[in-house]
Amino acid sequence: MIFQYHAKDNSGISRNGEIEAISQDEAVNKLQDQGLIVISCEIVSNSRKSEKNRMIKFILPTISILIVLIFVFLCFRYDPFILNKLESFFNKEKIVFKKAEAENKIDKQKFEKVYRAAKTLSATTEGGISYLKLSELNQDFLTEISILEDCVTTEKEKEVLGLYKRAYTTYSISEKVWKHIIKYNLDNFAKQYPSQAKKVFDNMKLMIDQFGLVLIPKESSYSGTMYELHTSQLSKIWNIADEYMNKANSIVMGKNPN
Repeated sequence: MIFQYHAKDNSGISRNGEIEAISQDEAVNKLQDQGLIVISCEIVSNSRKSEKNRMIKFILPTISILIVLIFVFLCFRYDPFILNKLESFFNKEKIVFKKAEAENKIDKQKFEKVYRAAKTLSATTEGGISYLKLSELNQDFLTEISILEDCVTTEKEKEVLGLYKRAYTTYSISEKVWKHIIKYNLDNFAKQYPSQAKKVFDNMKLMIDQFGLVLIPKESSYSGTMYELHTSQLSKIWNIADEYMNKANSIVMGKNPN
């Protein structure tokens, strides 16, 4: 270990320096053997060693990195094969990036007609609509979806087309439910075909459960308890259809869908 000392000789002159010893006592003894009067003797080797180690840990990796960089530079500078490989790698990365970017794009012009058909259908159901009008607008919506299907190319466009299709399917279910309400309502149909009237609503159970529709029980003199479905229940189906439609419309318009 290294010790730093401050001492005086027999003439009273100050002496400062360093001495190597196993312990502080040995360092003091060595100084006294030299005829010095020791004033202080402190170990300094540990801190210097730590500082030296830190410098080594910093310098060696830095030198290694510099050597590698110089080697790589020389390889790239004088080896066309490596340069070509590197250029090919970055070109491939660019292609992948551009492809991913393209797959996320929407051509608004392609979706213009189906977008308008969707908005018209949604607005009309909100403002009041007849069964025949619903059927007509939903058919127009399907026509535009079918035309669009042959035009979509990117993954994002396919995603939006899928949302429009789900909206159409849901509106079609509301059409089917409404048709049953008109054709098989209790007062007009049950009188002539009491057994069939109940079967119709039993067959609709899956749709009723799926959309949380509420059947109203009604006593009938023709076949006991019958059930009616009010047309106001259709709005529950339309709301779900509009969720698909609004999400698709938002993507087409470049907005973040909720």
